[in-house]
Amino acid sequence: MSFAFLADIARAAGVELPGDIEGNQMRLSTHNIYFDCSKSHRELIEPEIDIVVSVMDTYQWYREHGYL
Repeated sequence: MSFAFLADIARAAGVELPGDIEGNQMRLSTHNIYFDCSKSHRELIEPEIDIVVSVMDTYQWYREHGYL
């Protein structure tokens, strides 16, 4: 029995899981999914926020909202 199936059952029973995890998220996490941003960079101009700053801001947001 997979953890994703157990998460679906728990959520259906009203059990709150950490981070509001659901079975579909767990199933997708087993796949290697890649995105190519070259078209957006080309058409929308290179992002102005440095990747390090963006990751740090994201980390802080997750901490402030109790996900970490």
